Amino acid sequence: MFWKVSKRIKELYKRKSRRVISKNKKRLPHGKSFLNNVLEDKNIFNQPCTNKSMKIYFAGSIRGGRGDKELYSQIIAHLKKYGEVLTEHVGDSNLKDSGENLLDNSIYKRDMSWISEADVLIAEVSTPSIGVGYEIREAEREGKDTICLYRNSSEKQISAMVSGNNNLKIIKYNSLEDVIKNLDLFFSNLETRF
Repeated sequence: MFWKVSKRIKELYKRKSRRVISKNKKRLPHGKSFLNNVLEDKNIFNQPCTNKSMKIYFAGSIRGGRGDKELYSQIIAHLKKYGEVLTEHVGDSNLKDSGENLLDNSIYKRDMSWISEADVLIAEVSTPSIGVGYEIREAEREGKDTICLYRNSSEKQISAMVSGNNNLKIIKYNSLEDVIKNLDLFFSNLETRF
């Protein structure tokens, strides 16, 4: 039974020890087995988990309007605390509403691949965007944890297809501080499941 060590324990130990565990080997470089190292390290279970290996897909309007690009940038900067943000370009102030200088098919394939790779999807939905809606639906189809951030002061109403979907976590906010507080709560609850 001891040979079945949970993914979370392995992740915690890898982060703590800074050793790379080969997928093909069951021993660490200094000759001890992985399990023995975990069992000898009593402090490993008392440390908070900040899963820097987590992959986060951030969705925000590009062709639907770039009015919130500064907000996107601030949210992305905060999300980096929890892992790798695959879609940092969404917060790029130089990105225009015409989108990236790539073929549409290339963007589609890349983004679908990133959604599959991601552990969670965080979408800012105050600016309506067909692309963001599509990304949310794909994440839901793949069973990803998905949060939709919606600014209460937005001039537009949130789509009923988003607000009426019980599989999505909708966070209504008034300020960036509200967003950060709610994201911190989400990620702390998410980490307890691993």
